[in-house]
Amino acid sequence: MTPPIKLEVGKTYKLNNGEVHKCRKMRGNDPLDVSIHGYGPFVIDGLCYHRDGRFGKFGFDYGISVKCCIDDDHKRWRDMTPEEKGALLLAHHEGKVIEYFSTVCEGVWESVICHEWCSGIAYRVRPEPIRETITFHPMAGHAVTYETIDGKPDWTTLRGESK
Repeated sequence: MTPPIKLEVGKTYKLNNGEVHKCRKMRGNDPLDVSIHGYGPFVIDGLCYHRDGRFGKFGFDYGISVKCCIDDDHKRWRDMTPEEKGALLLAHHEGKVIEYFSTVCEGVWESVICHEWCSGIAYRVRPEPIRETITFHPMAGHAVTYETIDGKPDWTTLRGESK
């Protein structure tokens, strides 16, 4: 599972086509804003992206949609404090899902299958799903709303309004 992306101004991102660009600015002050043409407010290489990394109305697998943030620094087991290691061990004991940062799979978090703690690997407790509500106005007097879970649309929540 790919970690959810939340674009931030100033961070550097890798696109699905392999290009690497910095997010230079955000139009307006609402990170969930959607233009009347379906584009988000985050500007990367002159193009407008949604907060979850999608380009315009296209999906996550589109060639110029964002694949991952390359600025994220993941603390390895050997660099964790005893308190951080203890928190991971306790979470594992409580049955929470532990993930490791896999550089083999192009930098994604994968679920740990065997709990052997390797010093050069970064670990974390799988984060709770992030739910957000997206509203856009395709034309004057109309609104379309749906929710996302970890940046992916939950189409069962799709609803429209006319004023």
